[in-house]
Amino acid sequence: MFYKLIQKIEGEHFGRSEYSPMIFDYTKPDARVCIKKSDSDGINAVIMETSFCRQPKIKNEDVFLKIKSGFYSDKENIKELIEKLKEKLNRENGKNHSYTLPYHIMPDSFHEYCSGIIGELSSLSSRTYKAIRWVQGIEGSNHPFKDRSIQWSIDNFEWYDFPSSLSGELKIKNGLYSSSEFLESVTKIVQSGESEPLAHELLREAYSIKSLHPRSALLISVSAAEAAIKRCIVLLEPENKWLIENTASPDIITLYRSYIHETLLKTSKLSSLNLPTDTILKPLKSIVQMRNKLAHGGECNIKVDTLGDKFRVISNLLWVIDLYTGNEWASRHIDDDVKNEMGI
Repeated sequence: MFYKLIQKIEGEHFGRSEYSPMIFDYTKPDARVCIKKSDSDGINAVIMETSFCRQPKIKNEDVFLKIKSGFYSDKENIKELIEKLKEKLNRENGKNHSYTLPYHIMPDSFHEYCSGIIGELSSLSSRTYKAIRWVQGIEGSNHPFKDRSIQWSIDNFEWYDFPSSLSGELKIKNGLYSSSEFLESVTKIVQSGESEPLAHELLREAYSIKSLHPRSALLISVSAAEAAIKRCIVLLEPENKWLIENTASPDIITLYRSYIHETLLKTSKLSSLNLPTDTILKPLKSIVQMRNKLAHGGECNIKVDTLGDKFRVISNLLWVIDLYTGNEWASRHIDDDVKNEMGI
């Protein structure tokens, strides 16, 4: 059987018409993600479809076939009762009456199977989109999807609504673009089992709450910087994973300057890069001091209109860390003043 998750992304657009559709074919798992302009007239939207083929057990396939027929029961005579109910509703309403099958009466094994399908589709879709926005530097919510639905088909031609529903929200500020290099980068990220790093998700969360909860936003943003620096150390020197995860570490300024830049990068092709002292380290130190003062119960005057600049410092740090860990495309998202200081 065939299954697909459809997500309508209202307000999104492609930078150029030729960038649509954007297709990702995966082998692990065997699946496809297609991002394209909406075919609906007058609707400015981008559609994201995640699909694959899976063969259910015979007992679950039988349930799908009964749903297709408009009824479900272990007793065949229930079909006649439902037809009589439909006729009665149509007479009373004077028109065709739509109704929803009581899915809760279906076997637990069927619900478990459906949950597995939904989880697999949702995970692949989410990881693909998060990898896209990471590579393209797209700002937005950590809850990106809106108006989601799932369908199933026997022949990949005639589709039926899946016995479940999903909802979410999406807001994208930059137009999507496509290139062979970009498609290869996202495919590599997703097929390796990865997606957008935690540090980027944390900073995105900080951006989303900075107006209503500026103190929480500041705490989360520094956590994003800490997560990025520690992830960098683990990726560059995996044997330190246990120490990083289980022991107290020096402050992140020291970790970045003395360990990552002056030790780990010395043997890499990035050893010639300068330390971004003025553009990242000095303002980051001030941000960390604010966080420490706030976390230890001291008075900390946080001006919401200045948080954006502080978050930008941390954002540049995250892109620099991405560059250090082998993602060359990250350099396009680093601000020019930072690149100039680093000698990029």
